[in-house]
Amino acid sequence: MNEEKKYYITTSNFKKLVYRSEMRIETDISEIYRKAYDKADLSPYISHKEAQTIRKGVLFLKQTDEHLVSLQKRHQANIQRLKNLESPSNFLFVAGAPKYHVDDTCETLSNDFDNFEVPEEILNRNKEDLKKFREFGVKNRKLLTEGKEDLFLRSLKTTFNLKSDISRVVLPNSGKTSFYRPSELSGVDDVISQIEQLIERMENLRNTVEGEMVFKKYIYASTKILISDKNLSVTARDLLEVKRNLINLVLQYNAINNERGDMTFSASLLELFGFKPCGKCCAEFDLTS
Repeated sequence: MNEEKKYYITTSNFKKLVYRSEMRIETDISEIYRKAYDKADLSPYISHKEAQTIRKGVLFLKQTDEHLVSLQKRHQANIQRLKNLESPSNFLFVAGAPKYHVDDTCETLSNDFDNFEVPEEILNRNKEDLKKFREFGVKNRKLLTEGKEDLFLRSLKTTFNLKSDISRVVLPNSGKTSFYRPSELSGVDDVISQIEQLIERMENLRNTVEGEMVFKKYIYASTKILISDKNLSVTARDLLEVKRNLINLVLQYNAINNERGDMTFSASLLELFGFKPCGKCCAEFDLTS
């Protein structure tokens, strides 16, 4: 396989890859923040756990080949345990293996997250009912592509005798991360500028009466509540969206600014961590065989 090809995954899947690698980092909180991003202090804007995620990503990008070999062996020994640690999905359509892409314009790379929450009524039943609920959703998914969402949801409610509504969740794509960097650090200034703009937006928000209250309550909350909390105010949702973009941009900054700019992660390494080639763009390059 040609190791010079670019391999793209979403930023969300990059975080998943780093998590699966079991990367170990220092424990000093101030050091974690400083090494996560060296251009500004992020402690007023992201939680310690979020800073840890960024720091682990930075270290992952800087690993030597020797460590990656060790990492592979350790991962193979722990792969089932790691699989058991991952949270079960509460969504109707369960994502399959994360994908990597050879084409950065691939439509599946830029697709938004679009799914439906499994109602509590189903979650409180047995596993067999949950399995049937998902199978029914997959079988009738064509209704969604035909623009018949109302019929799709009505069929689910009727078939499984549901009293509550089924909520749709749509979130913007997390962006793409390339496991390849050319020697020149093109684009780094633009990313820094975008990070500064996001921090300025957060500060402007904090300087309003409502924003100050929202800032105190939600600034260190996980951005996952964008999905789980349906009662978020517009201001709270705006703050968390900005914070999520900030975290992703800081990861992007570190990827671009990686001192091993010519480093390539092979498809075999990605597949070791559970990634599969995209059935669309990779098929054209004979990567799915």
